[in-house]
Amino acid sequence: MKNKILLVLATVTTLSIFTHASVSAAANGGNNSDAISSSTTAIELPGGDFLVGSGTFEGKDGTGHKFVIDPKTTSYKVTTVKEAQQNQRKQALTSGIQVFASLPNGDPSPSPTSKPVTQSIITLKANQSFSGTMQGSGWRYARYWFSPADNTGGPYLRWESHGDSGLVNNPWSVAATSTVVNNGQAVYVAGPYITNLTSFQSYNPAKYSYYYVGNW
Repeated sequence: MKNKILLVLATVTTLSIFTHASVSAAANGGNNSDAISSSTTAIELPGGDFLVGSGTFEGKDGTGHKFVIDPKTTSYKVTTVKEAQQNQRKQALTSGIQVFASLPNGDPSPSPTSKPVTQSIITLKANQSFSGTMQGSGWRYARYWFSPADNTGGPYLRWESHGDSGLVNNPWSVAATSTVVNNGQAVYVAGPYITNLTSFQSYNPAKYSYYYVGNW
């Protein structure tokens, strides 16, 4: 993990997942192109993360209190995949940078240096997904645990890593027992029995690299 080759030329971003998802799916025997389209709702969260998909998103905050993010009422920016891509590309062009993928708004905030607290969970319903940027030195972690909603096809979530490699972990795993996800790869991972919680970590993640997790 410490000798990873950093992707620099084609600056990879959170929104790039919408371009790479179907390619990665084809390469790994899956197909999520039907779940993501140009008109799919994208909700922009603080720190450069996105909720992607239709309907409301549910979860728990760090204190265990339940929350619901409804695209019809939320104060977060709600757009579509197509509009989000266009906005990012416009900003990249005005900055004078040659890019092969869209850039995020400013720099992503540093990723946490430890696993999320157990109560911080986002539950993904069928065809919902989440894209999160990774930033910082040493081991860096996603901000949430993720679990599939009940009655949506089983305990597995599809994990992808773009721009760098990483690990899919669970609340009780260490690096040596986590699942490796190489750059551009997709894997299906189930969390421990009952909780089905999984998350993501990366060592010295390349700037603008990101993970993508979906329930399909």
